[in-house]
Amino acid sequence: MTGRPAAPALAETGHPPAPARHRRARLMRASRVAAGMALAIALVTLVLGWLIRIDWVLRHTPQLPVMVPSTASAVALLALFLIVPTDHPRAGLVRRLCAAAVLAICGWAVTSGAVTAAGDRMSPATALLLTLAALVSLIPPGRPGWVGLSTAGLVLALFALESWLLDLSATQSVGVLTGLSLPTAISLALIFAATLLRAPDRGWVALATAEGVGSRTARTVLPLAVLLPVIGAWLTIMATRQGLFPTTLGLTAGAALLGLVSAALVLRLARAQNREEQAALEQGRRVAQLLDAIPMAVVVFDAKGEISTSNQAARDLAGAGRSVAAWLREASFLDPETRKPLAVAQRPVEALVLSRRETGRLVGLFDDTARMRVLRFHCETLRHAGPDTGSLVLTVTDQTDSVTQQARLSGVQRREALGQLAGGVAHELSNVLGVVRLATDTGLMQTEAAPMRQALETARDACARGGDLTRRMMAFGSDPSQESPPDDALALIGGALRLIRPSLPAEYRLEASLPEESIGSIRRGIDLQTALLNLVLNARSALSQAARAEGRIAVLVRREDDTLVLTVRDDGPGMSAEALEQAQDPVFGSRQMQGDSGLGLSLTAAFAREMGGSLRMSSRLGHGTEAVLRLPMGPAAPAPEASDTSSAPAHGLFGRRALVVEDDPQFRAMLVEALRLMGLEVTPVGQPDAALDALDRGPRFDLLITDIRLGGPVDGHRLAALALDHQPGLPVLYLSGYAETQVPPERIVPGVMLRKPSSIEALRRAVSVTLRA
Repeated sequence: MTGRPAAPALAETGHPPAPARHRRARLMRASRVAAGMALAIALVTLVLGWLIRIDWVLRHTPQLPVMVPSTASAVALLALFLIVPTDHPRAGLVRRLCAAAVLAICGWAVTSGAVTAAGDRMSPATALLLTLAALVSLIPPGRPGWVGLSTAGLVLALFALESWLLDLSATQSVGVLTGLSLPTAISLALIFAATLLRAPDRGWVALATAEGVGSRTARTVLPLAVLLPVIGAWLTIMATRQGLFPTTLGLTAGAALLGLVSAALVLRLARAQNREEQAALEQGRRVAQLLDAIPMAVVVFDAKGEISTSNQAARDLAGAGRSVAAWLREASFLDPETRKPLAVAQRPVEALVLSRRETGRLVGLFDDTARMRVLRFHCETLRHAGPDTGSLVLTVTDQTDSVTQQARLSGVQRREALGQLAGGVAHELSNVLGVVRLATDTGLMQTEAAPMRQALETARDACARGGDLTRRMMAFGSDPSQESPPDDALALIGGALRLIRPSLPAEYRLEASLPEESIGSIRRGIDLQTALLNLVLNARSALSQAARAEGRIAVLVRREDDTLVLTVRDDGPGMSAEALEQAQDPVFGSRQMQGDSGLGLSLTAAFAREMGGSLRMSSRLGHGTEAVLRLPMGPAAPAPEASDTSSAPAHGLFGRRALVVEDDPQFRAMLVEALRLMGLEVTPVGQPDAALDALDRGPRFDLLITDIRLGGPVDGHRLAALALDHQPGLPVLYLSGYAETQVPPERIVPGVMLRKPSSIEALRRAVSVTLRA
């Protein structure tokens, strides 16, 4: 839209706004009051003067002219029309009848030469003004010539009134004004004033009655401009009549008095304008104070796109020694995601203020401390202005903290999603590896042939490695806030390095220097592995920025007293002192564009502080970067017990009856075979319903072995509770490929937990412990 509204003073409904309606109503009341005063003069003259014959009502002295009945009747008719509301359904008819009657009265009085018994008659000036008033009443307000004719009538009536007041004898000597009475002059002036006030939105009346600064000044000066010259002329005439000075000198004094009055009016007008200007300046200062109290940066642009004002927050954002306009024009704004400089058309002023293609956008900007801040620019058009011509308000808010929190939340959500995916994969893999492990252990129990035992032992070791991998996958998705038992630090680091090596490009060498023997245990092992992963990935990103053919990442592990010292070095491009100082700032990191979260170093530093340790970094441009992570340690973790795969049956398990519930058929088959080798009598089922039927039909069971995840609404915990209703006191052994570390609220049956995949010896011990419990 480029056009302007045809009637800017109107609201969207088509009606004048509330202040204009109130002003119009006040002026209409003033119009009816003026018409009422004219009607009162006419009626008093007709009733008290001509009907009741009270002489002093008509004239105080015999020489004064009077308002004749025809004049009084015509004035009463005009006043009656003006009193009737304009929205009355009969207003048009009353207007035409009154105008016709006035024209008829004037015509009869002039043509017949009617006079009263005392010789009074309607003066030609009276007949002229009454005829003019009747003609104006026939013209709808606002039509061409309506304001001009009404104003001419008012001026003539005021001239006649002033002439009558200043020099009555001279006025009566003029043929046109002969017979003009004072009540007639006053009534006609009131009639024309009431007529002009009925249409206050036209001509000079609109200017004089408006609410603007000039209109208020005009209302202050206009009465003085009308009255003071009249008073000056009256004083000059009176002085001349008293012989105080000759006529010529009287005219000179009158001219001087008029000049003095004009000068006084000019000075009064100047003072009024100065007051208005001072009030506007004071209002501007109050607005500036209000803007300065707003914490966000505010910049106001005029219709041409130039800055008209800005608050203190905007000036602080621009910095000392630079204007807000220069800052908006010269600042190195960036895309907060890609960190690339914005094109000219994408800069805040060009995109939001000049072209108005957008209303808001996020922009990145490095401050004086080399820390990137994320700023939100938002632009709105002031309501009183049109979309293309109005002023604009540009606000700038610092969104750095909220963007950082959102990035952290996104990272946590991605980790949770990956954890759920990894847990599901690990569960299925645990079933597969469980089958292989039980099969290899069963084969080792049943054969003595060396070649066969060697092959089975190799498969068993590979299965153990796969089990270790699945446990790490499940731990990746576990809740880090849950306290876990201490793990061997060296084993955790070695396992993490085995996961990290395949993720590095072939041209990057990962060199690890690890102690030969265990150096102690550490809590929150998964967080330690995640911290090592973040440090190595940070080094990998630094090498990728160097654009070199090859690179080197070194990992060194040692123990100092009770502290684990983990060092990660790279031979990448290094960092400047300013960048190094901000490296652990979550907003400063720039790894998002290279596939990382951009939060690795900050999360690692936070983990170190929570553990009572520290993360220290050192770097030089061209000489790579070194990160040293220090964490408190405990004593060495106990060595795992050797697996016993002898074929001797477990003592005390012969003849015991076990109910096995497992939804994976292959794992169920191998589990049943292993339990039978231990001497147990096994009843295998695949679903909870079949297990409950077996409890109802068969003899009493000595043991319930159930997987926790059974693929239906009833899991292992719920099944154990239902089983106790059928056979109270039944011991329970839980199997799971997931990393459940806490007992859920709905579990009401305690039992032993065995993690898949497990060896046959671990299964034997778990069964024995469960039966003894």
